Amino acid sequence: MAGVDTSYDPAQLRTFLAVAQTLSFTQAARRLGIRQSTVSQHVRRLEEAAGRQLFARDTHRVDLTEDGEAMLGFARTILRAHERAAAFFAGTRLDPERPVPLIVFPPPGITRARALEVLEEHGRAWRIACTSTSLSALVAAARAGLGVMVHSRGLIPPGLVPVPARAGLPEPGGVDFVLLHGDRRGAAQEAADALAAAILAGGDRLHRGGGG
Repeated sequence: MAGVDTSYDPAQLRTFLAVAQTLSFTQAARRLGIRQSTVSQHVRRLEEAAGRQLFARDTHRVDLTEDGEAMLGFARTILRAHERAAAFFAGTRLDPERPVPLIVFPPPGITRARALEVLEEHGRAWRIACTSTSLSALVAAARAGLGVMVHSRGLIPPGLVPVPARAGLPEPGGVDFVLLHGDRRGAAQEAADALAAAILAGGDRLHRGGGG
């Protein structure tokens, strides 16, 4: 039995994205540094693999078809996954000859300070690749492959993985937090005590689970 080949070559997907962004085979070839005939070949093979026409083109213009619009999202997702897998199994996203790209909170963030301190202690050059007060924005930047971030081992967000030890980055170590709450009366004191107990219990679970 035979069916449609649904494997998608990353090189063909990158070419597809370049054409989709420029709406020009000529400009896509220039952007990618390849021949226009190679661009045409990549697009043709991707269309054959998908079994759909991705571009409507004539001698004057190039436009995405509805299937081409759908392929945009799939292509970006596949390439992101491919890049994450390549980086993971290669041992790093990181070039040992270049400064470590950091994704950090603005000062005086604790994880920021710890990251800079430990890298400088080990003589490792660094640069700030992204900074934001929003944890969601930092996580999105890490998922996009812009750099690495210091994060609790016990609370690593979905879509991110620990940097392997073979990447050669120094361990940032642990961070101690001190919980202070004043004396209150009645229900307010009871609520404060309950909150403190919950926070301490959570911290103990993280500690026993390897969180830092």
